[in-house]
Amino acid sequence: MVTALEAAGVGVPVVATFCNDAGFVRGASISAGVRQTIGRAEVDTVLVACTQMRPAGVIAELEKEIGKTIITSNQALCWHALRLSGCQHIVPDRGRLFEATL
Repeated sequence: MVTALEAAGVGVPVVATFCNDAGFVRGASISAGVRQTIGRAEVDTVLVACTQMRPAGVIAELEKEIGKTIITSNQALCWHALRLSGCQHIVPDRGRLFEATL
């Protein structure tokens, strides 16, 4: 994924991964990981890309705290499906992405 982003001209200054053998990664762990990762590099957007993560409940608050946009793979899929279907409604408390139009 990093290779594809960089080939498209998107800089990826830092990469972090979660090791999880117990199922889904919880919101508190995601928040802690994001805080730690953004402290290692200057970034404008955080991408959380894994379908086994549950960040939906922490995205909006974490974005406010860190001042960065957070996009998750599940969130992006839902947003894109809504926008393609013609739904342009803002979905509150689910992150900045749901405030954007297609």
